[in-house]
Amino acid sequence: MAAFCHECGAPRAADSVFCEQCGTSLRPQGVLLAELEPPRTPHAPRPSPGPIATPRRPVQLNQRLLIGGAVGVLALMLAGGGAWWWLTPGPATEAKLLEGAKPWLTGDGLKQVTRPCLHNFDYQASPVSINPDNQPTREWLDGLVKAGLYQGPETVSTGNSWQPLQLRYEKTAKAATAIVDNRLCAASRLEVLGLEFNPKAEEHWGPMRIQRGTLKLRWEDRAAWSDSAPFKSQFDGEFSEQQRNLLWVAQDKGWRLMTSQEESAWQSALRHPPAEANQGLSSLFSGGDSPEKVAESMLRAMMDRDLDTMAKLAYSRELSPEAIRQRLEHAPARPKNAEVLDYVLVTRVAGDQSRAEMELTARMKTGETQFLTLELRSINHQWRVVMGF
Repeated sequence: MAAFCHECGAPRAADSVFCEQCGTSLRPQGVLLAELEPPRTPHAPRPSPGPIATPRRPVQLNQRLLIGGAVGVLALMLAGGGAWWWLTPGPATEAKLLEGAKPWLTGDGLKQVTRPCLHNFDYQASPVSINPDNQPTREWLDGLVKAGLYQGPETVSTGNSWQPLQLRYEKTAKAATAIVDNRLCAASRLEVLGLEFNPKAEEHWGPMRIQRGTLKLRWEDRAAWSDSAPFKSQFDGEFSEQQRNLLWVAQDKGWRLMTSQEESAWQSALRHPPAEANQGLSSLFSGGDSPEKVAESMLRAMMDRDLDTMAKLAYSRELSPEAIRQRLEHAPARPKNAEVLDYVLVTRVAGDQSRAEMELTARMKTGETQFLTLELRSINHQWRVVMGF
């Protein structure tokens, strides 16, 4: 006679203990109750009968539910890992580095990369009056008139018998597009010809990830007037390829160019690498944190206006700890957490076992970078920040 599971109706073998389909126990209820009943001691008094409880079937874990739950947990783990990866800047790519270089290409790069410009004339002056017999200057100004940058010439009388006439030229509105810082410029846009970098050569400075790269550049939007006389010979050699070495820093999900202040602090750190053995020895003898750690703690306390920490880490030659705390309490209030710190980098500039001068670089979540120099002294074998009130 065929047997079936009383829970889900699936066929089962006669001697099966659990249903292979849903996992329900197939043993008689009496067996379950016998197993659940605690063993009796032969001579122990029989407990008095209490209220009769309705027997409950032991909870059995469905195999399909177990598998489904494991998959769900795995999916959550993968989702969490995916979110972490998505929020963490990945390796540098050409597209990411070029995107991070755009502000520089349209800003500082226009000043730092040699521009095809000439400084052979006073282009700020307008109007300009010249002697008609000054043939070289007249030819140059006539060329500027042909280019639409100047208008004229207008012949004017000077009332001087020695030089009765002059030629007057004036700049046009178009001249503003070509005259920059008293120079005549024939291009205004930098084009990237290529980018060379090694993603495996990424460098680290504290929490900062740094990528070096070389941009190959050329001024591409050459003005048409600069390709004809009398300008052609002057500008032909100014449109060659140029290269600039730049530094990028990983930020959010992309890469940005390192600021000049950050680069200065980084170069200082490279010139003065931290002597880890000496720091450890210094901390051991001082019985406290290293000066680098104290300087960073003070900066974070200053940003958060944590008066307790500031008073604990501060030192003044003239004031007692209590007086320092009072001065800090009466200092102009700064909104707490006005700027959220992204990271703090500390560089030891100079010092010995009793004195240290620290340079700190604080990067805010807003993108702003602040720099601070602190003087520390070892007071009773504890490093403290010297405060000037």
